Amino acid sequence: MNMYPFSSYVPLLLVFYLVHQATSLTHQLPARDIRTGTGREQFDPTTPIAGIAPTQLDRAGWTVTADSFQPGCEPQNVLDNTGGTWWETQYNPTMVPLPHNIVIDMKNSHVINGFRMLPRQDNSPSGNIGQHKIEVSLDGKIWTQVASGTYSNDQARKTTFFQNIPARYVRLTAQSTAEGKGYQYVTVGEIDILSGPDPTLPRDAWKVTADSENPLPNQHRAIEAIDGAPTTYWSTQFDGASPTFPHTFTIDQGSAKAVSGLTYLGPPTAKGRIGQYQIHKSTDGSTWTLVTSGAWTDDAKPKSTEFGVINVRYIRLTATSEAGNRGPYTAASELNLLDGSRQATDFTVSVDSEETTSPAEDGRAVNALDGDAATFWTTKWNNISPTPGYPHFFQIDMRASYAIHGLSYLPRQTPGNLQGNIGQHLIEVSADGSTFSPVARGTWKDDQLLKVISWRATTARYVRLTALTEAGNRGPWAAAAEIQPLIQSTYSSPSPQSQGQWGETIDFPLIPVAVALVPGTSEVLVWSAWSPDKYGDGNGKTVTAIYNPSTGVVTQSTVTNTQHDMFCPGISITASGLVVVSGGTNSEKTSIYK
Repeated sequence: MNMYPFSSYVPLLLVFYLVHQATSLTHQLPARDIRTGTGREQFDPTTPIAGIAPTQLDRAGWTVTADSFQPGCEPQNVLDNTGGTWWETQYNPTMVPLPHNIVIDMKNSHVINGFRMLPRQDNSPSGNIGQHKIEVSLDGKIWTQVASGTYSNDQARKTTFFQNIPARYVRLTAQSTAEGKGYQYVTVGEIDILSGPDPTLPRDAWKVTADSENPLPNQHRAIEAIDGAPTTYWSTQFDGASPTFPHTFTIDQGSAKAVSGLTYLGPPTAKGRIGQYQIHKSTDGSTWTLVTSGAWTDDAKPKSTEFGVINVRYIRLTATSEAGNRGPYTAASELNLLDGSRQATDFTVSVDSEETTSPAEDGRAVNALDGDAATFWTTKWNNISPTPGYPHFFQIDMRASYAIHGLSYLPRQTPGNLQGNIGQHLIEVSADGSTFSPVARGTWKDDQLLKVISWRATTARYVRLTALTEAGNRGPWAAAAEIQPLIQSTYSSPSPQSQGQWGETIDFPLIPVAVALVPGTSEVLVWSAWSPDKYGDGNGKTVTAIYNPSTGVVTQSTVTNTQHDMFCPGISITASGLVVVSGGTNSEKTSIYK
């Protein structure tokens, strides 16, 4: 009898090929640009992206962290607008080695397209950054590289442009120093993040309403906030009565438009300047969803707030305070919406089914590419019999070829509603939209958490997610709040393999701590512990899954009859091929699989 101990985490990658064919519904849409490139290193820029001069975002309220710092040279110095201070990594009493990183948290999501760095300005080149990369993130956990390069060894301001991308966090990683002397510490004087600006949308077809207007003789109507004249303005009532906060200003664009932000110019006098605010959106003018919120400073400067591109007809600005606490008033000389179509690619999405007729919910496929977690795609269920069943597919045409290295799937985010969560699934890519190759498959857990799958980068134009089962077996529906391909910034094709190569990834609904071949079959048995992703307690059960390479199906089950938590056990195979599992969390137990 040969013994084969296994007790490590085992990622499984097996080869499988499948061609999926189905009819489709196709939509042209403006989706947010999720492409990433190597970036363009420029100094004293004169030709910004698409001919639009990026603007420096207001850094008020931002915070910054770093991997290390020398006392007196803290990370927050890069936001103090003072040329005489800088961030410096720790060198005393011990030297912290390269690489180093500094992370900016802008507190709100912005669509950004540039990064500007000023080296320390005390005439010392010590610590100037050389090789580096710039990454962005919406949550501070999943990062996308947008640029990389090498800064020159001088004190000139460095500016890098990249494709428009929504982000809250920006991370600069220093990989070397510019002096070329092998120094391990780095310094940075100031950091700025650049954005847009996008042009404003036409207002000719707009209809605007407000919760309150000041009447004659000092009339200030809502329409005066979109008349193009900064000397006229809308104001809530202040003659005779003063309605209290909140105050609302609602814009009906007449039809849905790609919107990336809102600009606000306060009244000619200080009274009524908006302080705290909220921005909501609506498809019907009745049901509203929060897009963003914030606070504007009490001054006469034009204000703006940007967000990921949304395709929407109605926008509502809600003022919840007056910036200078001068009373319950709200006023605006001019309000504009920013045109998000210039940030958009002409991605198309094709699906086998979508819900478009229900008065209760909008289940169009385009909702899964709009950057808004509150909207979602769902397959057809209203006024149809029989209801379309599995499999369902969601296919993205990126209109150009990119190095795709993963996909993220956010289930429907309606509180308490898991209906349509995708369970078993297959992900394929294609260069031409006809011949597809599988890159990943597996089974997602039945929850509302973000799912991310990665694989070796593959050049493709099309990405197709095929849903094979509903995660909770609740019915024939599939749903998604967001589906996003992950695109690698740099890519080199792998050299030909002479002795085989890794195939698609297998996404199990558990962490495969242990693995064994099922006796007499080609199936693969994996298991975790008492929970799919937790261990400890030894409560006498084990979550398992079996992968069938012939069908690609992963079947999950929980073993309780042996009263054995088999986390990190010893594994052996008998002469007749039986799997013997010894110990684990329940160290006194031994179980045999046959």
